[in-house]
Amino acid sequence: MDTDFILELVGFAALEGIIMGAILGIIWSMAAKTLQLFLLVQFILFKWLESRNIITVDWERLTMGLLNEGGAAVNEAITILESLLDTGVFTVNVAIGFFLVRKFKS
Repeated sequence: MDTDFILELVGFAALEGIIMGAILGIIWSMAAKTLQLFLLVQFILFKWLESRNIITVDWERLTMGLLNEGGAAVNEAITILESLLDTGVFTVNVAIGFFLVRKFKS
């Protein structure tokens, strides 16, 4: 894996995560009950649409073909690792931004 690519990926995810966390913190404190209700309704709606086969899960894409082809496992593992790194950094920084806004608001 290229080091510059990883640093660029982590840096962008960190900045994006802090900004999104701060925005979520502000929204959460202003409209906590409404947002919680919206997320709950959205989750229930998606599960209902999935049960009615309106939304389908493409398991082949989710597993990236690893169930049928073992030769591409190394490339897919690297791709998954990069995705996990990006998602992890983003999630941590969303939490940091969210809790910073909550701390300064109280």
